[in-house]
Amino acid sequence: MHFNEAGIREESVHYYAAPSALAKSLYYYVSSLGHFYVEPPYYVRRMDFNSFLLLQVEDGALRIASDKGARSVPAGGAMLMDCHRPHCYYAEGPCEFRFVHFNGANSAAFHEAILKRHDGQSIFSNGEPARLFLRQTLERFAGEPKPNEEITSIGLHSTLCALLRDGESPASRDAGRSPVAMTEDYIHQNLSRALTVAELAEVAGYSVCYFTRKFRSETGMTPYHYVLASRISRSKQLLTTTDFTVQRISEEVGFGSPENFIHAFTKETGISPERFRRIPL
Repeated sequence: MHFNEAGIREESVHYYAAPSALAKSLYYYVSSLGHFYVEPPYYVRRMDFNSFLLLQVEDGALRIASDKGARSVPAGGAMLMDCHRPHCYYAEGPCEFRFVHFNGANSAAFHEAILKRHDGQSIFSNGEPARLFLRQTLERFAGEPKPNEEITSIGLHSTLCALLRDGESPASRDAGRSPVAMTEDYIHQNLSRALTVAELAEVAGYSVCYFTRKFRSETGMTPYHYVLASRISRSKQLLTTTDFTVQRISEEVGFGSPENFIHAFTKETGISPERFRRIPL
């Protein structure tokens, strides 16, 4: 791919997106993204780019300067920047990085929350969540004419959540969270297994009766219906983003058999899994 900008090597790739009206009103959405191999004199300077930038350095280092000061994003690290403000970034040597410009939903509030949590710092030593999201999203943009905007939005949100938690120990992340909230995490981590109310109550540290009342009070659903809804939601994602068979999906989401999965899915959604899979997204 040829680039007019100095310092970008031809093995680099760059994609632009045309977000739908729905994405602009409800989702986090991508305006452009790429995988760049750069070297001096690569230099970007902007006063306002009307987006937020998530960037992850794979090799080398990229120098960043903004009203927050100047720092380098090292190999393996990530950076989040508000491009509405004056900024620049440049290569001091060979560098490989992935990036996405995005907007939408509560991007500005999320950016500010991340900065506040990390004392104004927007460079993160653990860039793995950003790396995973960017790699997967770039693969979708390379292989699909119109990648699914909902999946991209979910991926962006998950990555921003990971940046918000960056550097926290599991104990500190759990501090202050209710037993019900931690039980919800346990459910999502164990959807492929049979889950009983007694087991979930034990995770929360409550009696079965108190747990059932407390869970419904906090989530608006009984534990049974929460597990069922989570399984249906996960199965929808698998139906629309993989070519897994109904047999495998039934195992992945804990229904035990294809027959149980088909019956539950059809009862909850009004259509069969196979028909849902064929509905255009």
